[in-house]
Amino acid sequence: MTLDYPFKTMLFWIVSRTNNCQYCLGHQEWKLAAAGLTEEQIAALDFDWLTYTPAQQAAFAYARKLTFEPNNLGDADIAALRKHYTDPQILEMTLSVAGNNSLNRWKEGTGVPQSSGNTFRRRDNEGAAPERPAAESFNTPTPEKYEKTMSKVAALQVDAKNGTPTRLAVCVRPALESRDAVEKIAGS
Repeated sequence: MTLDYPFKTMLFWIVSRTNNCQYCLGHQEWKLAAAGLTEEQIAALDFDWLTYTPAQQAAFAYARKLTFEPNNLGDADIAALRKHYTDPQILEMTLSVAGNNSLNRWKEGTGVPQSSGNTFRRRDNEGAAPERPAAESFNTPTPEKYEKTMSKVAALQVDAKNGTPTRLAVCVRPALESRDAVEKIAGS
């Protein structure tokens, strides 16, 4: 496969943020830090995709859409990716994002607790791990420029009166097709 580890980890972070999988978010943040991303670069995944390349932005949008509203994916989404990626890379991205979604839903659904200890830390030349909070907390300071910015990735419902996010669940998917409709499609 040709997509690199940090890039696929960024996609996993976006999927986890969209699904609000705290377990996976924590692990992806550690892996991104170990891959050399700064706190600001990780925060930009949530707030400011313009800091990334057009190719990365297209992939991020695809990962979020495949995660949050797969029923709205269409030819235009694939065409946007084809400007930057080959068909095998798009397939690799799709399979990776699908697997990330599966993990998120399994981890959150079963309530797996965050593991203690961290195997993702990159060490500097002297062997010291980067300065980060305890592994089991996954709390890191939000860069100041993003402290009051609303996520562009998380599935949020915004109160129309005051513009702030609510705590209501967000579901925008249509009802599933009837069994007859699926069998008709499968039979054709």
